[in-house]
Amino acid sequence: MASNHSAVLDVVSESKEITSLLKQTKENDLSLSNNSILDNTSSMVQSPSIDSFSTIQDIENLSELNMEENSDLCVKIDNPQKHLDTLETYITFRITTKVARIEFTDNEYVVRRRYNDFLWLRQKLVDCHPFCIIPPLPGKHSLVGQLDRYSKDFILLRMKALNVFISRLVKHPILSCNEHLKLFLIASQTHREELGSILQCTASAIEKTANVQNNIILSYSNTIGNPIKEFVAYVEVVQETLQKRETYQSAYESSMEELSKKKTEKNKLLVSQDSNQPTGFSLWKQPSCDDKLEKLGLVIPQLVKKTELHQDNLECANEQLRSDLEQWHIEKQQCLKKILLDFVNKQIELYEKGVAAWENVTNKLTVQIPTK
Repeated sequence: MASNHSAVLDVVSESKEITSLLKQTKENDLSLSNNSILDNTSSMVQSPSIDSFSTIQDIENLSELNMEENSDLCVKIDNPQKHLDTLETYITFRITTKVARIEFTDNEYVVRRRYNDFLWLRQKLVDCHPFCIIPPLPGKHSLVGQLDRYSKDFILLRMKALNVFISRLVKHPILSCNEHLKLFLIASQTHREELGSILQCTASAIEKTANVQNNIILSYSNTIGNPIKEFVAYVEVVQETLQKRETYQSAYESSMEELSKKKTEKNKLLVSQDSNQPTGFSLWKQPSCDDKLEKLGLVIPQLVKKTELHQDNLECANEQLRSDLEQWHIEKQQCLKKILLDFVNKQIELYEKGVAAWENVTNKLTVQIPTK
């Protein structure tokens, strides 16, 4: 006869004392596996040495899973089962929850979870409550125990440690109210399929938005890059033309300044000629005032013609530039307006397509999770 610490096998024992107990356990397992978040019925390994690691004592305790007097949440972990997928083999545990809280729609939930799900839960709790003391999880198997990680002793030890972990969580006044813990305890396969559909819609919306953004980025050279380059080249041509006009302005001002100097010099000579008195003998022969006046009489008319020529050139340049600059200012406004409108229209296109993609997600959320 099997002892209280022997593993419950998937085959029916010939012992009459535990036949009814095994039958009841198998029926419960079959009914619960249909609602499990991990639909792995087809991947169960039918091994008489490791199909279920629940001990008889564990099952008896499970049948007595009742909420304590001052507790509105009670969780039990038992019935480990081995699963074989295409790429991996893993163990899941049955988690039975009894609850009397208004945020829960039912009073009892039964789901299956693997060790990685516990890791996910603990990390979420750490992220949500950085200043709460989050209980530790049992460590993963060691390298030496890699080949023995499916042994009965190892699985039972881990199951016991997971029970301690989950018990500490449900007794914590803050952690026991965490939404991730609630999801961990109640999410069934149906919820998982709904969540998968929502995630697929979300991924599709993200992909569509990313594609629109990539198209906008690729079109930037045509909508913004090249027009701005052409506009900058146009500005540079205008600057070159204005610099030419500045040379005309400079030449005119230089000729005016030189003409003014010559006229001033001439006036001084005329004044000095009137007040000139004979002086004593000098070794140096100074140029006569008449000679200077004569030279200035030849230079000043030339400077007048030169100044008038520079003035005519400057006035012509100003007249032509005035007309061209007025036209350029109009074209500049039109060019900048077109560049900005093209950019804005592309952004509007991005947001419209993004809104349409995310509205599809919200519509599915409304259908799958109707407002109560």
